[in-house]
Amino acid sequence: DALPRTKGRQFSINQRMTLNYLFLGDIVRAESYVKKNEALLSESRSWQNSEPYRSAWAANVENAKGRVLEARGRLAEAEAAFQRYLALERDALVKSKSWPNPPQPGGFESAIDFGLTSLGRVRANQGRVAEGESDVRRALLGRLKAVGKYHGDTAQIIENLHREDVHALDEAEAYER
Repeated sequence: DALPRTKGRQFSINQRMTLNYLFLGDIVRAESYVKKNEALLSESRSWQNSEPYRSAWAANVENAKGRVLEARGRLAEAEAAFQRYLALERDALVKSKSWPNPPQPGGFESAIDFGLTSLGRVRANQGRVAEGESDVRRALLGRLKAVGKYHGDTAQIIENLHREDVHALDEAEAYER
């Protein structure tokens, strides 16, 4: 018996809802979608033929969880969630090659690069600016290699790198005072 296609799609939908509510400033509602995804991930263990997809689904859960934790200012926990997200996303990239209908090439790599920017952001916001900047620079190199310098993804990563540079300058000025 094959896994119904729509069940697994709910993870991405819930993750997108989390991000949308965070954008609107509604952390409580965003967190409710993380909880829905956590329950769905637990339920997925009983689904037939779902194992090859589980790391991709768990990655959606960890990314959304990291975003909510970051919004709540729980940066060390957000960092751990983003690290788990990256490990799961890399595992999903490998496993996706055996899926009956694999995703478009580059999708997982893009997600990994943007995950690195999230990791870098929370590290920088914890005062580990050099570490955070290094993460964002690695993401930038990944996007430049994959899509070139005139792509929107590259521009977004550069914007994140700029934020880290401004953060570093602010800290340097505060130290000088």
